[in-house]
Amino acid sequence: MLKFGLKNLMELETQLKALPAVSGFYYQDLADGSTYEYNADLPLQAASVIKLFVLACTMQQIRDGKFTEDTMLSLTEEDRVPGCGALSHLHSLNQVSIGDLCRLMTVISDNTATNLLVDAMGIGCINDFIASLGCTGTRLRRRLFDEELAARGIQNTITAGEVGRLLASIARRELV
Repeated sequence: MLKFGLKNLMELETQLKALPAVSGFYYQDLADGSTYEYNADLPLQAASVIKLFVLACTMQQIRDGKFTEDTMLSLTEEDRVPGCGALSHLHSLNQVSIGDLCRLMTVISDNTATNLLVDAMGIGCINDFIASLGCTGTRLRRRLFDEELAARGIQNTITAGEVGRLLASIARRELV
């Protein structure tokens, strides 16, 4: 039975339907596996949520021995992007470990760290990993803050259901 309360979830759905925007959510009770969904399979613009999939893919690559947390990646001035993060402000830094990039990407949502990991793993590898999870609506199509591709309408997408199932598999220690 849904511990959050079916009434609360239905009320949340009613509120989301009233918004002048498209939205979705996915709720899973980790104790009994029951779920409640609203537009859970609808692809939505990813924003920083795509970082969860970049992190999971990176951890998979480390587990498979393709990288280590201590693998150093170069950081150039061209790599620095705006938004959240410290790397865009640390101009004397020119190398960062994959482990530190993962921490910066997840703890302070560092966009430069994310792009360095995307470059190291490769968009194709990340999308292959996402597909291996059974995801069909989540896709990484470009680096963060790629204004040229964004202007052409090329966006990274997630679905609430796929993110929810990823988080549930992490919580159950089934993924990486």
